[in-house]
Amino acid sequence: MSEQNQVLEALNKATVELRSYVDRSVEEARKSGAPAGETQAAIDKANADISELRKSLDEAVKAAHRPAMGQDGKPVDKDMELRRSAFEKVLRYGLGDTGRAKISAEELRALGPTSDAGGSFLVPTDFENSVLMAAYDQAELRPICDVKPTGRDKVMMPALSKPAVAWGRAGVTVSPQDLTAGGEGIEIFDLTALVLIHNNTLEDAEADVWGEVSMAFGDAGAEAEDDAFAVNPGHESPQGVMAHPGVQARYKYSGVAGALSDASHNGVDVLIEALYSLKKTYRRNATWAFNSTTEGVIRKLKDADGQYLWQPPVQAGAPATLLGRPIVNPEGMPDISAGAYPIVIGDFKRYKIRDRRGITIQRLNERYADQRCTGFLVTKRVGGQCVMAEAFTPVKIATS
Repeated sequence: MSEQNQVLEALNKATVELRSYVDRSVEEARKSGAPAGETQAAIDKANADISELRKSLDEAVKAAHRPAMGQDGKPVDKDMELRRSAFEKVLRYGLGDTGRAKISAEELRALGPTSDAGGSFLVPTDFENSVLMAAYDQAELRPICDVKPTGRDKVMMPALSKPAVAWGRAGVTVSPQDLTAGGEGIEIFDLTALVLIHNNTLEDAEADVWGEVSMAFGDAGAEAEDDAFAVNPGHESPQGVMAHPGVQARYKYSGVAGALSDASHNGVDVLIEALYSLKKTYRRNATWAFNSTTEGVIRKLKDADGQYLWQPPVQAGAPATLLGRPIVNPEGMPDISAGAYPIVIGDFKRYKIRDRRGITIQRLNERYADQRCTGFLVTKRVGGQCVMAEAFTPVKIATS
């Protein structure tokens, strides 16, 4: 049995256990007014186990299906090979006297055009690709959004809604909504991370410094991007889906002041209402987004027939589903609380991400010397924008 199938089997077993404990808690509440503490503890543990198993399964699936980048089958570029070699040596040794002594004249020439007066270097293409692959592996939203490269600091999107059509002699007009959609601009922002590497690692000839830096930045960048693409207001970062005024205006409310459900509201109706508020065009490609804590609450919800809404993956590579649509967990989404928007359903291909090519890195030689560490400032440029608010519907925790 493959690792993915083993995790899937364990996930299904944990799901069955959770549901048996939830059923027991309902029965205990009916008899004595509240579930036993032992039962509640078992529910919490089963929920935690499911979350960990889902994370393990998602990571295995993403790793198996991540896009191949940088393998274009073209002949090896000698200048690029020299630049890569020089870049690795700069990471390990710097550009002081010791570092320059280890870098050949050819390597220095290859590196020269990619540096600036501030000490930053434009990273080689394969390093940039390894960062993007690491971000893809760890991110929740990037894999389901529309992602493309750009060479500009601001990207103007073309018309994004259906073309206007008419029969016969009827005139064709463009609606204000179409004009607005065609004028959406995506600003490109700097995302910078500080990566510290211990000098013992840099001095170890067997250590993969290239891999350490790219993976550390890829992981941290994926987390920051998820938060930005989900909820950031967009002042010095991309505007998130939930920060878009047009998306917030489309909310459906839970009917409960501080929760998704209570004795009068089962939490199911608002989820169904949110899903079917989307046009079919968006609904058939829609994905639910909420954090893991919210998912733990949703796993306990049943419909009028006593069937659980949340369903585990049916096979390796398939996502967990809610009302038949897949689920992702951007952890920056808020928890369920009064006035919050903890859940959104929508077609995330209507959220555009644009990567500006050209990641830079700066080596900080002295700043962390007393900790026997060297710092690396890595900066990538990326933008994101919801370009079709009607493709998303959030759930607000409120009574109206």
